Amino acid sequence: MFDFITDYFAQVGARLDWDWELVQCVVFPKLFGTAYTDLGFAAACKDPAVSGTLLGALGNTLTAVFLGYAIAMVVGLVFAIGQRTRSKILTHIVRELVEFIRSTPLVVQIFFVFFVGPQFGITLSPWVAGMTAIGLHYAAYLSEVYRGALNAVPAGQTEACIALNLPARRTFFGIIVPQALPLALPGMGNYLIGIFKDTPMLMVIGVAEMMHVATAIGSEYWRYTEVMTIVGLIFLTLSLPTAAVLRMFETFVRRKMGMTR
Repeated sequence: MFDFITDYFAQVGARLDWDWELVQCVVFPKLFGTAYTDLGFAAACKDPAVSGTLLGALGNTLTAVFLGYAIAMVVGLVFAIGQRTRSKILTHIVRELVEFIRSTPLVVQIFFVFFVGPQFGITLSPWVAGMTAIGLHYAAYLSEVYRGALNAVPAGQTEACIALNLPARRTFFGIIVPQALPLALPGMGNYLIGIFKDTPMLMVIGVAEMMHVATAIGSEYWRYTEVMTIVGLIFLTLSLPTAAVLRMFETFVRRKMGMTR
């Protein structure tokens, strides 16, 4: 059986006409950085094209994912609360802002934050501009996830807290939010995976994430099949376990909250 699998992938590699030396000495060192060469995987290479960072482009991609998602979670909650205020004017402004962000492409927002911002006195580095654009873009989506989860909590919970004369802050963060969290987790996990797949858009402003490095390698060596395939497999390899962990965490939280379904 294993011989069949080995032969099958050998035939696939032969048909694709892969340059394994390019993969070993350029693609992997660029994507994984010094971590790849320190383990001796590039020992056969005379001069591996090592990225200057520990995890290379992969590390940059993961940094973009987690920082962007952290911004999105916090700002998204602010947007959700802003749509639940007693002020109709503030609620309307926040709602229109959320709709504006959701209705425009992420790549356009990245472009405007980085290239148009300096014309209004807002000059940001590529990293900061990229994190800001991704964070705000997904904050708009997460705000709707939060809003739906908060609205799903029975109104009687708030009324009971008012009857007990509990402070509004304690009512919201101590009673309402814990009940809304299990309802919001599936959507939150979905957008975490979405951010991971959208990080290649940062290449438009020169952020050295995986797709940017892959494109640079392809244009330099005129070999796109190897590097694009590997980058796609890395995205898949990281996305699937992340989705599985999120499902496990969702199940754990629901059990802790006494939610059987």
